[in-house]
Amino acid sequence: MSDKFSLFGLMEKPEMSRNGFHLFQLIGLCFSTCVFAQTQSDRILKNDQWSITVNLQTLQTTAQPRNAAPIQLSLPQTNLGKVTSVHQSGDTLRWDLADKDLHIELSLDENALILNLTARRTSSFTWPIMQAIPPINALILPRAEGVYVPLDNRRWTDHLISQGEWNTLEHLSMPFWGFDCERYCLTWIATNPFNNTIKFSEKDRSLQIDFTHEFTRFPKERKYGFRILLSRTGSAIEPARQFRRYIIANNQFVSLKQKAQKVPRVNRLLGAAHVYLWGDALLSRHNIPNNKWKPFCQELIKQANASEPSPGKRIKELMKTEQWQEVKNLVAEQWPNNYQKDQIAAAISEILSRRDFYRELNRST
Repeated sequence: MSDKFSLFGLMEKPEMSRNGFHLFQLIGLCFSTCVFAQTQSDRILKNDQWSITVNLQTLQTTAQPRNAAPIQLSLPQTNLGKVTSVHQSGDTLRWDLADKDLHIELSLDENALILNLTARRTSSFTWPIMQAIPPINALILPRAEGVYVPLDNRRWTDHLISQGEWNTLEHLSMPFWGFDCERYCLTWIATNPFNNTIKFSEKDRSLQIDFTHEFTRFPKERKYGFRILLSRTGSAIEPARQFRRYIIANNQFVSLKQKAQKVPRVNRLLGAAHVYLWGDALLSRHNIPNNKWKPFCQELIKQANASEPSPGKRIKELMKTEQWQEVKNLVAEQWPNNYQKDQIAAAISEILSRRDFYRELNRST
């Protein structure tokens, strides 16, 4: 529409008696050209939950959830070549990028947007190109035990940019991520977890995320794609829930009970304690509460003085004289200080890491 107004602004006022017909002819030509361009390039998939607009030429893709702010799923690209074999039937859209030897299929199934890209030759292709701007408030990434990245936290976005590229197998615990859009959540599930890189960069002072897949010569079908799921919730664990439903639906979910049928020792994990240790040392003074240090050292001395083998007796055997003296000094102190605790903890940690600390008992007598 803006192009038509600018064109009209440049036109001189014609004499209607002589040039009126040509003016209307030109207006009709301009209007039909604009409509034709939109029809050829932009296609819409729509249901009662959301609508998706995709530009076949640039692959710019926008989602409009019902009664919520629109979100751009991918920025436009250039030099993708000729669009051919366009076919739209119901909620499914198919087309080819002939110069890329790439076939694209896009379909809408209730709250799921399903995209598949199939290559006819080895190559690499980038889609989507995402810019983390409103309505996206935060990224939800399955890295380690899960990461919530607020986009207004510059330290977080700078950290991601400094990472450069991620491999979906190496850097993500599972092949999905999420967008927290306050009133709704978008979950992206990569249906092919192999040969993918995610690149973080900065564009217009915002975080940009490029997803690139490499089509190799090994698989018979060179294909990758996404299930993009719309959820009317702001929960940070919604992407994990969606991924769990996805692997269950695709018979990829294996319960702990099923694992135990193949490996019976798995049953030992039920109810087992999980202990997390931080730091390089096996023992630090922080591992023992302040009010337990004297009883701990008293127990060491008691075991060391006993006749039967024990951890305390072995620790005394391997400790240096001055280190064992610290143990006895701590017991005598009314208020043990942190320096004593550090010295004893460091000595025990070093002993526990020694191979000769562990020795088999001779129980033949």
